[in-house]
Amino acid sequence: MQEMNGLNPRQWEAVTAPAGPALVLAGAGSGKTRVLTSRIAHLLEGGVRPGEILAVTFTNKAAREMRERLGRMVSLDLRPLWMGTFHGVAHRLLRLHHGALDLPEGFQVLDAEDSLRLIRRVMREAQLDEKQWPPRAMAARISRWKDEGWGPEQVRTQEGRGAVIYAQVYGAYESAKARSGLVDFGDLLLYALRLWQVPEILAQYQRRIQHVLVDEFQDTNAVQYAWLKALAQHQNLFVVGDDDQAIYAWRGARVENLLRFGEDFPATRVVRLEQNYRSTGAILQAANAVIAHNPDRLGKTLWTEHGAGEAVQVYTAYNE
Repeated sequence: MQEMNGLNPRQWEAVTAPAGPALVLAGAGSGKTRVLTSRIAHLLEGGVRPGEILAVTFTNKAAREMRERLGRMVSLDLRPLWMGTFHGVAHRLLRLHHGALDLPEGFQVLDAEDSLRLIRRVMREAQLDEKQWPPRAMAARISRWKDEGWGPEQVRTQEGRGAVIYAQVYGAYESAKARSGLVDFGDLLLYALRLWQVPEILAQYQRRIQHVLVDEFQDTNAVQYAWLKALAQHQNLFVVGDDDQAIYAWRGARVENLLRFGEDFPATRVVRLEQNYRSTGAILQAANAVIAHNPDRLGKTLWTEHGAGEAVQVYTAYNE
């Protein structure tokens, strides 16, 4: 494959890694998308069938790009390949197994605005003052708790007396959705994880999906990681991430998933993609110096063949 010929030594090491858990620490501009697609192509060339591979990303755009690249690399029917966002894959599973989750066949998925409207309705029925309990803040809290895998009862237990009203609204919101055959965005992941509690269904997918690949692993939340670990009992879990780009903690992402991956999977092979194809040496030197002050990272040093380039300039702005 032409795409494989241009890989640098560390990229090649990642792409051709033997079966088993692998953590690829991919610095910015290091060609991680190329590595992921090449890894899938390598598996396919080695005899793995498309339907035995699951690749999850965080955006539909990334999934489309990977599928298009892969289509240029291999001459196989890729339609059986499981590829998409966490929520997209979860939605597909829920449609296939709605009965096991007591969901109606035609369940509807609420978008953020629909969820907010339903929360407002629930709050009005509870005669709560929206100025004291802003609905958007309520919706944000419920979403964050779902990222942690918490239902209303767990909120009461974990958050204590200060969360009584939030837990009350959360519970009423869940009941309202259930009566109308509705799920929200966070439910897709929670229900997908709950699906693994059905032994025969979990066993079915553990047999079917023999290789799991994950992009932007540093952005996974508690529910997503629990779902992955349950599925990947074969330990053929290939994750690509960068602890230096972990910026979504505010929406439930847990960089600890990446930092403790080697503890959860002791046989993990770690590959560092440190060659940068995007920036000049001066920029990378400055970035390396800044991020080195973070003690909670696995560590890597980016470098480039582009040369030093212009010196980095510091600009101080008086407002945003």
